[in-house]
Amino acid sequence: GVKNVICLPHIGASTSEAQKRIGSEIVSIIDPGNIPTDLLIERILTTVSSYYGESVENIKSKKKTGNIATARHVAIYIIKQLTELTLKEIGGIFDRDHSTVISSIERIENNIKTVNNFEDELTRLIRDIKNTAVLF
Repeated sequence: GVKNVICLPHIGASTSEAQKRIGSEIVSIIDPGNIPTDLLIERILTTVSSYYGESVENIKSKKKTGNIATARHVAIYIIKQLTELTLKEIGGIFDRDHSTVISSIERIENNIKTVNNFEDELTRLIRDIKNTAVLF
């Protein structure tokens, strides 16, 4: 079922305008072809940020301390899995080149094979991202 609802009314809209807009729009469950990519990326980043206890700013930064780097690798991996973005476009989100994105994806694929419960954690994160309803 749906766990979270995010309401994104127009900035500056009065309550009645926002209510009219919400009433006329559909609620969509996050799915790669179902919502705008930028909203999906934002949701991925905030979910990963919350899970790892690191700010989105830190995840996008150049910092390499364990938890931040892991959170970044996971975010990159999930963005690749759930969007149609190119490696270069994903790299742009994190101010990195496509080879760094490949390295992150390979690291996560290796962790899936070698780290206990890692695949379950990743599956749970992806499920939480997909189970978020967005009104837009």
